[in-house]
Formats: sequence, structure tokens, C-alpha cells
Amino acid sequence: SPNDPEARKMEFDDKLMGELIRFVSSHEVGHTIGLRHNFISSSTVPVEKLRDKKWLEKNGHTPSIMDYARFNYVAQPEDKVGEAGIFPRIGDYDDWAIEWGYRRFPQFKTPEAEKVHLNKWVIDKTKNPRLLFGTESDPFDPRLQSEAIGDNAMLASTYGIKNLKRIVDNLDKWTATPNEDYSNLATMYDQVTGQFKRYIGHVSKYIGGSMTTPKTAEQTGPIYEVVAKNDQKEAIKFLEEQVFTTPDWLLKQDVFEKTGKTPVKVVEDIQNAALNRVLSPMVLQNMYQMESVSKDGYSVIEFLS
Repeated sequence: SPNDPEARKMEFDDKLMGELIRFVSSHEVGHTIGLRHNFISSSTVPVEKLRDKKWLEKNGHTPSIMDYARFNYVAQPEDKVGEAGIFPRIGDYDDWAIEWGYRRFPQFKTPEAEKVHLNKWVIDKTKNPRLLFGTESDPFDPRLQSEAIGDNAMLASTYGIKNLKRIVDNLDKWTATPNEDYSNLATMYDQVTGQFKRYIGHVSKYIGGSMTTPKTAEQTGPIYEVVAKNDQKEAIKFLEEQVFTTPDWLLKQDVFEKTGKTPVKVVEDIQNAALNRVLSPMVLQNMYQMESVSKDGYSVIEFLS
């Protein structure tokens, strides 16, 4: 809604709904022809490009419709990014994946012979990061996240919060419905806090994180890597500034008076969600394991200190 006036109301017109249905159904059709979710796709895009109107019109904000990258929340109103840069669409990865899966190679008489060719093809193609695939099921890799965009969650989320602040300031006006109560206001306020929690989750995954990049024996470089210590410390700094310094921008007295919500409950839920992630046994154990194999590891002692 900060970037599209048509989204500043509770009921969208048919044209906008049609475009939303178009990209959602494209994703689902992708599943029916064999494509999995590709959560690494949006992480290959530099955050700066997500504010570049011309670049977005050409490339989109994620290379794959199979990612969960529903909207470009990084773009700011002054960037004047239109629908072509806000909605996902069929992209470079999708074209490549369909070609890999469905193109016929009649010169090969056995699956084994074709496999050698396909593997060489993959090695060559994935030199282009926009053609990478990453699973949706890795709990530690910060590149693989639902509803995340850009190559740096701390920077992307900071831009996202700027847009959430704009929404909160207009929430009463944009949700008002004649002859109705304030249920819409309550619902959309919960959506704002939910989106804020998503950003916090995206950042929190850097802490105690590790990255997995599957490779065949013909490829060089590591498969398992620790998230860089500087990135983990940047994530801690983000949480200090945006979460554990009370997010006063979210605490709107008129919203609380009309919905019955309370600032204590709102802030506690947000802070608890962050603490539960970064202090979970799963994260601390992975951090402990990673510091034993990497000089660039972020030690549990330094983290807790």
C-alpha cells in the first residue's frame, strides 16, 4: 500500500484482483508441472536493485515465481516502482527449470548418458546466480526463507519497516468501512505486526546460521559454510535497534482504544518471538558446532555476552 494507492482499501477492484490471481495461479501451475518451492531465488537479488524501477521492470524482484516472495516490500514511495516491480512473475529460474525437466535430447539413448549431459549443463548454468535452486526445508540457511527478498535481510527489513510505519500511520483511514465496526482495523493491525515478525524472523535466522550449497564431485568449493560472523553481529545489532528498543512506531493509542489490543501484549509477543528463535537449543547447538569448524564462527560465549 505505500507504493500502490489501489491497495489502500479493504476491497480491491477486479483488475488488481486479476493480477494477484494471475501470479498466485502461475505459482500453483508450476507445482502441477513438477517445480518445488525455490526459496533461494529472491536472495540472489541485491537489495539496492529492489529500489531500481527500470531494473525491476526488466527482471522482477525475484527470478522465480516458485519462491515465496509475494511482494517487493523494499521499494519506497519515492522510487515510484509500479506493479511490474511489486508483484512476482515467471522468471529466469522458471524458464531454465522447465527446459531442464522437459527438453528432449534424442541423441542420448539411455537415461545414464543423458544424466552426464544434464549435470554438465547444470554446472554451467548455475554460474548465473539467478538460476540457483534452494530448498524450502533448511532451518539454518538465511538465504532460504519464506516471504524474504534481497541478499541482506537486515537492510531489506529496515526498508520494510519504513513502509510498515507508513501503513500504521494511515491504518484507520485505509481500513474504514461505512456502517461497519473496527474489525478491519484490528485485522490489518495484526497483519502489520505479523509482517514485522516476519522481518525479525528473517534476520534472526542469520544468528547461529549455516549455508548448504549442494554440489557434485565435478564442482569445487565448500558445500557447508558458516554464516559470516559480521553478518551475525549485524543481525544482533538489528534486533537491538528494532526489537529490544521498544518499537514505539507500532504503539498507536487510537488503534488500542478501538480494538482492545494493548501495547504490552503487542510488544511482548514480538520480543518473545525473537528471543525464542535466537536462544533456542537448536540455534545454540548449531552455533556451537559451527564455531568448532570455522575461524569465522560466532562463538556461543560471545553471542550470549
